[in-house]
Amino acid sequence: MQLLIFLYGLFFSLPLTMLDVLPGGVKFDDIVLIMILGVYLYRELSTPGTVKMNKYFLLFIFITLSFAFFSFLISQFQSDPPLGDTPLTVLSRILQSLLIVFMLATNCLDIRSVTVLKKGIVIGTSISLLVFFVFFIMNVDVTKFSTRGVYFTKDIFQYNSYLPFSIHVNTLGSFFLIAFFIVYEMKNKLSFFSVIYLMPSIFLIGKGDIVAVSVFFALVLLSKIKNKTFIISLVVLIVMLSLPILYQEYLTLSQYRVYSSGRNEIYFAALTEILSNPIGSGLGYQNNVLFNLTGINYPAHNIFLSLSLELGVIYALILLLMSMIWLLKSSSEECKYIFICFLIIGLFGNAMYFYKYHTLALFFCFYGLWRPRQKNECIGNTQ
Repeated sequence: MQLLIFLYGLFFSLPLTMLDVLPGGVKFDDIVLIMILGVYLYRELSTPGTVKMNKYFLLFIFITLSFAFFSFLISQFQSDPPLGDTPLTVLSRILQSLLIVFMLATNCLDIRSVTVLKKGIVIGTSISLLVFFVFFIMNVDVTKFSTRGVYFTKDIFQYNSYLPFSIHVNTLGSFFLIAFFIVYEMKNKLSFFSVIYLMPSIFLIGKGDIVAVSVFFALVLLSKIKNKTFIISLVVLIVMLSLPILYQEYLTLSQYRVYSSGRNEIYFAALTEILSNPIGSGLGYQNNVLFNLTGINYPAHNIFLSLSLELGVIYALILLLMSMIWLLKSSSEECKYIFICFLIIGLFGNAMYFYKYHTLALFFCFYGLWRPRQKNECIGNTQ
């Protein structure tokens, strides 16, 4: 079982194109995940009561499944073909995310398994990082900055004939953040080397990633300061006074192609649609809705807007409520900060809409799995 968990972490962290040899978009980590769940099922059938799970996460799985299948049915009544992912693709991502939640939930009290899982993730991510650097060095062309601005680095991983990764370029930085937090939270001599996993976000000018990590370290620093109220008030005052200057600087960034990419129009259109259709338009149809309203064929680039557009506003509010309850009840401050970090990424991109990397990252937060624990200490802190 330990070997299976290690292999899952390893293949999970190797989204390499060369490993895309299985039919139907199935990955090696998908197969290992099914094998792990098969072992759980066998243990439960052999000795009933062996596999235990937090009732709140069972409720989360049940609610998500209910809304997912309802939204899938809605999508079947749409006459136009989806402009983005197909309803079946989105449904398969949701099911995969829920299987990851189930694996973590039934395994979260086994500290050896968690340690093995993290080792697999770090080793796999380190290999992916090496591939990233090699491919980046072989294809970088600084002269393209004059035509593509800061996007000249991002183009390497999205407009190249031989891409090394099978995931979207916007997911790359967030994907490496998982290994960063695992190593950083070890709080030993190796923690210093965790910064190397931030390099993809920096090279790709991942604005959401950079802002999220900056907020994380700001919260960590703030937690060590005694007079928090004064510091927070001072920062808020400075930001408010700086808003006119920051806005003018924001407007000048268009010449460097780091403008909003139509996000302003997308966000307003998404809010308009949500108010007029709170039950959602069905899985895979957020692009259609936004294209009809804005002429831009993009997803919402915001996890709660995407959820509201496809699964309905009620599900988005339930998920938000569950997250807020956890933030209030969780005893791990740094897990809260990491959660906020990944939430920020999801608020300004579409990478968190039931993609497995962010599912694992967020539920690592819910279970408090980032920092190593003592053998006699319960890992799950969401009771």
